[in-house]
Amino acid sequence: MKYICSNALTQPGAKAVLMGREEIKRGNGIKVDFDTDLLSSDDECFGRRKTTNDGTMASVNGQYVNVWCNGILNNPTETLENGEITYGPQPTCSILAQDGYVGVENGRCYGKYFDPGKYIIECGSALLPKRLIVLNGADYNAPTNVKTESDAERLFNTMYSNSKTQKSKYFKK
Repeated sequence: MKYICSNALTQPGAKAVLMGREEIKRGNGIKVDFDTDLLSSDDECFGRRKTTNDGTMASVNGQYVNVWCNGILNNPTETLENGEITYGPQPTCSILAQDGYVGVENGRCYGKYFDPGKYIIECGSALLPKRLIVLNGADYNAPTNVKTESDAERLFNTMYSNSKTQKSKYFKK
């Protein structure tokens, strides 16, 4: 006999339910997303959400979804050992990019932060960005006021000088 956690049951109650081996084996009343051979994170009962890839993906309604690092999802449905998941629609590149995140594996969860003051995240149709643009200190929102060829040359020389300064700062000989 094992105590099965209420969140692992299809009809959850307030407390864990005592079930026999045969009943557990049949899987009646147990959600497919939970492994009843594993203790819960608080070691109170059996039934931990199934994960794969070292805990970076978790089973939700029989499908594996990304486990997002804590704080990335605006409204997480559940918090796991490695991060948070949502049962609803998964975040897209453009949703993540609004807060400066990219959906790449970051240790044992997904989501890496890129400071919007230093990077532009350009999304395509997939979860991962099409391009990540490093600003190197440039203010991409600043007006250029380029009207003549000499204006363009002056702007280019300034950009070249800034780039040289940045290179010497980070790439020492």
